[in-house]
Amino acid sequence: MKVKCITIAVLIFALCTSAGCSKQTLQFEDNVIPPIPANIVEINKLIPGTSSNNSNVGALVLPSSNMVYTLLDKTNAPVSIYADNKYLYLLRCAENTNVMPDTASNGMEKYGNVIEVYDVENASLLRKISNKALERCSAFTVKESNLYAFDVKTGRILLFSSNGGFLSAYDTGLSGYYVEKLVVAGEQRIVMKIREKAGEGSQLAILNADSKKAKKVKVQQLLFSPSDQNSEINDFCLYRENLILVNISSGAISLFDIKDVVPKKVSAFPNASRYVEFDGNVLYYSSDELVNLIPANTANFSNARLPKHTGRVLINSEFPWPQTVEELGDWLLNDLDIPFANHSSRHYGMAQNNKYLFFLDFISTQSKGDRSTGSDFIVYRIVK
Repeated sequence: MKVKCITIAVLIFALCTSAGCSKQTLQFEDNVIPPIPANIVEINKLIPGTSSNNSNVGALVLPSSNMVYTLLDKTNAPVSIYADNKYLYLLRCAENTNVMPDTASNGMEKYGNVIEVYDVENASLLRKISNKALERCSAFTVKESNLYAFDVKTGRILLFSSNGGFLSAYDTGLSGYYVEKLVVAGEQRIVMKIREKAGEGSQLAILNADSKKAKKVKVQQLLFSPSDQNSEINDFCLYRENLILVNISSGAISLFDIKDVVPKKVSAFPNASRYVEFDGNVLYYSSDELVNLIPANTANFSNARLPKHTGRVLINSEFPWPQTVEELGDWLLNDLDIPFANHSSRHYGMAQNNKYLFFLDFISTQSKGDRSTGSDFIVYRIVK
């Protein structure tokens, strides 16, 4: 099925480089782009596709606007992002802490100690959550209004109320590990994407409520017959109560049972994809590269000149978990384009609610040869 989406108007490059707009003149409160007619996205009625497999897609949400929330310097940049239908949450370093990212050749580690809560529609800052126990946090999530945050220094998951009150802590046995993502699944199981050092291979870690040590899962355990020993875990997201979808760099998506710790199904998947989010019917995936597949249905790859896009795959009860990219093509929906003028940026985080996809992007601001000497982080949303 094809859905025609009008080009997204996110004025990122204009904020960063336009004449008469220097970085020194930008203030935090000035960096929110409110909804204006030019930023409104209109979505046409669904157009029937050639495949009957796509016939049960529900109507899309009402059109709304794209918005840039914030453009911040590298010393006070967002570390992690989460969103629900009311709030956008950003993990950041408290001002003037001078906590800088630790970088390596193939990775970056960032930490925060303050969680800011924004109104998801108008981007107004509602409150800041801080606690002395929240010292060196790398990832967090929200479940039933409570906040779960991983502290790298202690290796514990800290539980806070919605107003920042400390409730509890969970030992994980992961002291010294860097947690890139944190999800609370069914039966109070907590799933994390972890690695020991920036640039090293990632694993999953699963913590049960009655355990004090997380169980580590290597990428080879996510596949029925691993063919590439150098495969990496790109990202994962919740699918059902005790099932997750894991995006693997070799071009596969694994439906993994975190209770039995076994793969259930595996499908071919675009190998240029990175972050993934599932909304119960459609799997959204981000990519910093052009997808080099030629599926049967080319709706997802209609504009070969855009270096960034968000792809969409219909994964419902009839999804056959295809083993080839040609078979996967019948389940690809049209992509959502993100036209960046600055090609040096890359996605650092992704979140969603019922209406929007949210991105946290890392943007190199100065270059000397092949080396970047500065960076900015930007948070924005696009309409699904």
